[in-house]
Amino acid sequence: MFDLQKRLNENILDELSSGVSQTDSALSNAISDFIDTIKTLPAHYRSIALIEGIYTTEGKIVFREATKTENSLLKRVLKNLKTEDYLIYTKILKDGVHKTIYLKIDNKLFYGEIHDPYNSGILQRMTKVLEVLNMKEFVIFDADLNPVYSTGSFTTDAELCKKIESKIAGLNEPTIVFEHKHLFDRNVVMYGFINLKTNSAKSFVEPIYFYVTFDLSSYLQPILSDFVAFLFILIISNFLFLVSVKKVSEEITSPLERLTESINRFSDTMELNKLATNTDIDEIKVLIEKYNAMMSEITAKHKEIIELNKILNISFTRLLEYQREVEQAYISFASQLAVIAESYDEVTGNHIERVGELSAYFAKKLSWEPEKIEKIRTFSQLHDIGKLLIPKEILNKKGKLTDEEFELMKKHVEYGAKILGDLPYFEMARNIALYHHERWDGTGYMSGLKGEEIPIEARIVALVDVYDALRSERPYKKALTHEEALRIILEGDEKTKPEHFDPTLLKILKENSEEIKKLWDKVNSLEK
Repeated sequence: MFDLQKRLNENILDELSSGVSQTDSALSNAISDFIDTIKTLPAHYRSIALIEGIYTTEGKIVFREATKTENSLLKRVLKNLKTEDYLIYTKILKDGVHKTIYLKIDNKLFYGEIHDPYNSGILQRMTKVLEVLNMKEFVIFDADLNPVYSTGSFTTDAELCKKIESKIAGLNEPTIVFEHKHLFDRNVVMYGFINLKTNSAKSFVEPIYFYVTFDLSSYLQPILSDFVAFLFILIISNFLFLVSVKKVSEEITSPLERLTESINRFSDTMELNKLATNTDIDEIKVLIEKYNAMMSEITAKHKEIIELNKILNISFTRLLEYQREVEQAYISFASQLAVIAESYDEVTGNHIERVGELSAYFAKKLSWEPEKIEKIRTFSQLHDIGKLLIPKEILNKKGKLTDEEFELMKKHVEYGAKILGDLPYFEMARNIALYHHERWDGTGYMSGLKGEEIPIEARIVALVDVYDALRSERPYKKALTHEEALRIILEGDEKTKPEHFDPTLLKILKENSEEIKKLWDKVNSLEK
């Protein structure tokens, strides 16, 4: 592909160079005749003649003495200009192509500018064509690498300009560099310069330095990136032709327009539209053939991708079904464990169901995602699973536990974490079992965590567990009313303090007291 690019580029540049010489030929004849006339005049009349100027096919040209040159390149070009000689200097600026004639008379340098620029709007028209390829930035630099034209998202940021300048300045000969980070990188950068060498020593075209970036996210980039580079070379070479002649060959512009339209349409619809190779230019014909081959390959691969996506969607759907089945198995297992723990510990009531529903209620008030709400509804019921390893005579003792018995009882949180294991799916359940006896003020067990060091799920269950315990009958105590339980939690008693709980959760409890009461009563009324 790049061999074709190089050959096409070289052929077009040769044609452009020839075009510059032909365009400047008539101008050169007029200037030569003017210099011959100047030489016949006495010295004091020559400056007058220069100010009066000459009439050419491009209009009147008036000369002024050049006190300084515009850039370092022009200074080098003019260094060897002999007296009674001239140079036609061509360059691209924002508003079009400018030509300046430099004369050396009596060892003084004079210059005259053609008033109207050639091909006004050339760069703007070129920008519109490049936008078909999702161009993001397009910059043209002068011989001193100062931006003279820019479009897209380019800014004149000094650091960015310096970076671009270092890239272009490192090129030793006219070339176009194409770079991207990796095969699937959507951001493509191209930079370089093009130099038109003319057949005449009297004519010089300033090199055209450029920097352009593309976003190929709407294309199949790995296949099209080389083609974009190829097409860019054709576009810039095609528009450079406007520098040398005012009419562009239909043989070049027509296929180019059809190519850009086809790419744009393919990007939008992914429909293949093969182009006819009805042109006499071999390079253009090869380009269209390459394009048609690429489009056929892309279309075939696109169909393969669609079929592969269908298979992947079916597989993904099945995978989701398997995942739901596994999750349901986990939940069923967790529920059975909870029932075992409940029957081992509780002699009355359905404690774990109440804890599950109240924990889900608080999670919903905290704006948790539905999936997490369902998890805490299930896993909060496992908060006392570790009591399976506590002797039953201690669990159901009617009197106060001894210090030794209480130390053994506290170990149920560690036992619960061990029973639940290290599976990632049970992380929330493990946190609840291990930390639901920690307190906000740091006076809980077993780790002495405080504040937000305690996982939020454990903080929720800690409050719900105490509320339910206060309202439930135990072998050693009678059940309290909602109002009595609420007062103890919010105001404290000998055993329970409001400092034990997350203030945010206490606020939810206080502000939604009636709803919580109704929810507890509803779950408590259900059969076990």
